[in-house]
Amino acid sequence: MLSAKQLSCINEVQRLYQSRKIEMDVIYDG
Repeated sequence: MLSAKQLSCINEVQRLYQSRKIEMDVIYDG
């Protein structure tokens, strides 16, 4: 079972990854 702190870290990493992935998609589209 994950602790709340671990979950918040995972959510933060996923959020950063999503924003980075979107940036890369925009760069490759351009």
